[in-house]
Amino acid sequence: EGCPPNAILFSFGDNDTYPLWYAQEVEGIRTDVRVINTSLLGIDWYINQLRYKVNASPAIDVIWNASQIEGRKRDYIFYQPQAQFPENRYYDLYDMMKNWSGSDDQNKMVDRGGDFYNTYPVKKVSVPVDANMVRKNGTVNANDSVISVLNFDIPKNALMKNDLAILNILAANKWQRPICFTMSYGELGFQNYLRRNGLVYSLVPIANNSGTNTDEMYNLVTNKDKWAYGNANIPGVYFDEENRRHLDDIREADADVAFNLAIQNKNTEAIKVL
Repeated sequence: EGCPPNAILFSFGDNDTYPLWYAQEVEGIRTDVRVINTSLLGIDWYINQLRYKVNASPAIDVIWNASQIEGRKRDYIFYQPQAQFPENRYYDLYDMMKNWSGSDDQNKMVDRGGDFYNTYPVKKVSVPVDANMVRKNGTVNANDSVISVLNFDIPKNALMKNDLAILNILAANKWQRPICFTMSYGELGFQNYLRRNGLVYSLVPIANNSGTNTDEMYNLVTNKDKWAYGNANIPGVYFDEENRRHLDDIREADADVAFNLAIQNKNTEAIKVL
């Protein structure tokens, strides 16, 4: 419910994925959102499923075709600097993934023990921002200061197939759909552009990112049709360790928005959330 309409939502394991799939497939909740389990995203058949419409969610462009990811192809690619790409500037992510890392040219590969692996020549990458699009589709708020290009540094020297799939989707999406995560995901370098809304973190190309979408999150957590606690408010209901851990995530999200409201001197709203 914290996702903008038609969002892509990356999840990170069984416990935060299967409840979402249940909510969609059984309860019919937010079938416009495409849930992508990154634990499966390193497998070619799962990436290929993204090429098709599911429920109310259109197909997703993953840049590479099925043969380019088949089997162990691109299970790993390695950082290999190139003289023609100076390291003091940023390079278009889509172009790099499609025309360099996606190339079958051995001159763009590295030989490791007789096996040739694809490479990426730069760590500084950029994604141009369509300001009109991100305002129209709910990625950003009306008062956000939208930047013209999202620049970030990939912190890794090797990328696994699920990393590559995330980067490909981010680049090929071209801001047509909001992109969200179920955690504050920092492994690929764009964590400074994530903003919390409820239990999701939206990728926002803005200069004034406070880290929490306070007003929208307040509207979400106080709407009992969207933000509910099951039987957690009933004394005597037993929750095992795993359930308590997830309830703590919800409590922490509530505390986060209450803290931000208090900073804005909205004490009445903060107390209501708590």
